[in-house]
Amino acid sequence: MIDKNKQLDFFSLFEEENVSVQQFEVGNRNTQSEHKKGSTLQEKPTMNSSVVEKKDKFDLTTETLINFMGHSYPITDYFSIAEIQHGIEKKKKDEVSYEKITEEDLRKRLEKHFPVLVRDLTTLAYIKKKDLIVPILQAKKKGQLIDSAPSYAIDLVRQKKISFSLFRDFVIVAKKISDKYGSEVHADIYFDLRKNEYFMDFPEQTIHPLWTEVSEEPAVTARKFLDKQYVKVMEIHSHHIMPAIPSATDDLAERTSLLYAIVGNIEDFYPSVTVRTFDIKTNKHVKINVSDVFKSYYEMSPTNQYKLDGISVKRHD
Repeated sequence: MIDKNKQLDFFSLFEEENVSVQQFEVGNRNTQSEHKKGSTLQEKPTMNSSVVEKKDKFDLTTETLINFMGHSYPITDYFSIAEIQHGIEKKKKDEVSYEKITEEDLRKRLEKHFPVLVRDLTTLAYIKKKDLIVPILQAKKKGQLIDSAPSYAIDLVRQKKISFSLFRDFVIVAKKISDKYGSEVHADIYFDLRKNEYFMDFPEQTIHPLWTEVSEEPAVTARKFLDKQYVKVMEIHSHHIMPAIPSATDDLAERTSLLYAIVGNIEDFYPSVTVRTFDIKTNKHVKINVSDVFKSYYEMSPTNQYKLDGISVKRHD
């Protein structure tokens, strides 16, 4: 049973094993217990930080910088000083008015420079203390369909597959959560453009036997990765003891050209895995061979250097 008043440290789940995984906490919302058939879960565990950060008001200045893909761009590259100080000219019939720059105004101008920052996929996180804007790519839920989407995710894995060790780490965490809470879990996989390697993050979320809901504010995500030059590549979640077959909820949620992975049958020695993306033009999901995205464990070197000179090869004639 989960103690409502206690912050659980998931890292303690791994104390008996020599496994290096990301440390995170699980808290519980102060809600009534929920009972599901076939589940011992009595609360909806949440993976989150202990401090709730207040969202900064979107209030640009002439000194505001935009931090994207590891580079900083002055706001004056996109708006004149007059527009920043007095607002953008808006014409309604025969009347002219000046309105304060909104997040969508900035996103539209950024999209001309960065086509990846499409509507319904982009949130602009404003960090007032640093007077900084950080565009965050977030796939939307509930089947929102975007007009266009980036194809860099597939392009990236064609050049460099996601390491098996990263996939293994996700399975280790997902298995522990499945064993203890009978729930799914979600993670995001990014590509660090400076280090030329992938990394994984478990955002703040509520987990449940049948779904997981990411609740992390874009500003929180932005602060976590301020020192990185990165792009988001994949969203991966577990179906714990159920097969890795996309549900109707998955079909509605996974509607951008990011990569989506599902890991199911987590109690099996070899879990089942499904990888796919969404084709905007045909409005259909496209299944992708797992071995085209993740490096296989067969591609790894053995942990020991075994003596193999006693093996002789006899060829077929």
